[in-house]
Amino acid sequence: MEFELNLSLKELKMRTSKIRLKRLKMLDTESKEFQKLNETQKQILAHLVCASKYIEIAYYRMENKHNLEFQQYLKKEIEKGNEQARLTSILYYAQKSMFSPDNDGNFIELVKNIKAPFACNFYPQDLTVTEFHKILNKMLDENKVDEVQKILTQHTIVERKNDELVGIEYVDYFKPEFSKAGKELSQASNLCPETKLGEFLNYQALALTQNDQNLDCIADTLWAKLDDKIEFTVVRESYNDPMTESLSNNQELQERLKQNDIKFYAKDTLGARVGLVNEKGTKFLHENKKIISIIAKNMPDLDKFTQAINENNDKQNSVDVDIIYLAGGVGACQCGVTEAENLPNDDKLSFITNGYRKNEYHRQIRKQRRTKVINKILCTEQLEYFNTEADHWGVICHENTHTLGPKNVKLGQYTAIIEENKADMGALAFTPELQKAGIFTEHQCKQILCSYLLPYFTKSKPHSLAQAHAVQRVMIMHKMLVGGAITFNQEEKVVFDFPKVSNIAKEMMKELIEIQLSNSSKKAEEYINKHFIWTDDMEKMAVILRKNSKVLNLALIENLKDYLLSYKAN
Repeated sequence: MEFELNLSLKELKMRTSKIRLKRLKMLDTESKEFQKLNETQKQILAHLVCASKYIEIAYYRMENKHNLEFQQYLKKEIEKGNEQARLTSILYYAQKSMFSPDNDGNFIELVKNIKAPFACNFYPQDLTVTEFHKILNKMLDENKVDEVQKILTQHTIVERKNDELVGIEYVDYFKPEFSKAGKELSQASNLCPETKLGEFLNYQALALTQNDQNLDCIADTLWAKLDDKIEFTVVRESYNDPMTESLSNNQELQERLKQNDIKFYAKDTLGARVGLVNEKGTKFLHENKKIISIIAKNMPDLDKFTQAINENNDKQNSVDVDIIYLAGGVGACQCGVTEAENLPNDDKLSFITNGYRKNEYHRQIRKQRRTKVINKILCTEQLEYFNTEADHWGVICHENTHTLGPKNVKLGQYTAIIEENKADMGALAFTPELQKAGIFTEHQCKQILCSYLLPYFTKSKPHSLAQAHAVQRVMIMHKMLVGGAITFNQEEKVVFDFPKVSNIAKEMMKELIEIQLSNSSKKAEEYINKHFIWTDDMEKMAVILRKNSKVLNLALIENLKDYLLSYKAN
């Protein structure tokens, strides 16, 4: 098809300038971490980077059906000397999409003649929610139970077939990309035989090329237990599928699915991570492994659900990673980029069957947080409590809390908002208990609360409920402001009442757990409507932030990735 670029040359120059598009440098070719590796390890990394590149191509295909065609268009136009196309490509490959919100609350469209798809390319572009539900009912009337189940799994792309729908397994739909990625992983595995890394890579290769969820299960479990210098992950998370999530709002259809023992899951967005495990950062995580146990003991309503960790806490692994390449969804810079992950998710067979999980922390992302505007919004007396390392401690509590609480929660389009909100309460609510256990000092606990919460004042209100992280941050700030945990001095600067922050967070945690236990999308909606309120105080802070921070979006600089791609070729 023909593409018409949407942004003017003037606006593109502004948006791609060093001031507006902040470049985040990942691990570089000259880094001591890479230079310490032996030749075999470098060859393994080269194969992993190449495999991730193929997974990223699959991501582009699932994100928008026009992406690959658009990439070819940009390439040809750039070769012709089209400066508008060259600058557009910088934004496109940074956000990994034709569409993205920016930090000032604008929704950026890189092309004029295409609109953002409702549910990526997971479903037909012209399919409405009403028609979707109607077709499912019709298929159930005809007893096509297996076909409906295949449509509603997290690992199928759905297409039209006559007047019905059909689910195509990822391994079939993305066969060109998955087969090449699998080959690269097999070659990497052959370079480290009889090791845990080699065993994992072998099973991950098989999982990409064979339609057998047990292979995914084995690969995920091996990865969660893995202890190796080299880190590789096939990332599968569900944030971008409002079509499947719409079923939570149709009680009658939900009941029919339940009667036929059909479970529905939002589609997985694909990504991949390649990096090197940082020994110092990982040692800190292991030394403080009991954080999750302390949070687990203090979760509300413990008598109403079973915790996912055991007494010895030997199913929760954590690593700190120096990032080489964030491919696909995990590396998409859209008003931010992934700083850490807790995988596999609740819906994955490996977690359902054996409960193993792993937290991954991205060093290069967190180390580049902007701090210069802090003295513009935080009172002088509390400046000592802002510490970017303390923010990382809060993220550790957040990621561990994802493992805790009720499982198999179905709240439709609100599922991610409530879950992320719950995880943030894990970072804020239990600092007194962590202090009592001797993990953090009183001063450090105040640093966590200040450093984690202060950046939740943002430059704009989220434009859509699809921005789950941003939406729930507004909800938290609203509750803290209303409850008096955050006030303003005569200079209109933020003042924290730290005991109130923890108490309000505990109250919010209890409310969120009750919503998750209810599995009621209606209760989730009511709760979000109650707290997703952009206040005058938030706007006041937003004005200051917009004045003092000109960054509109991010871009990852992955020079080592590019070097390793050429390294393999040589």
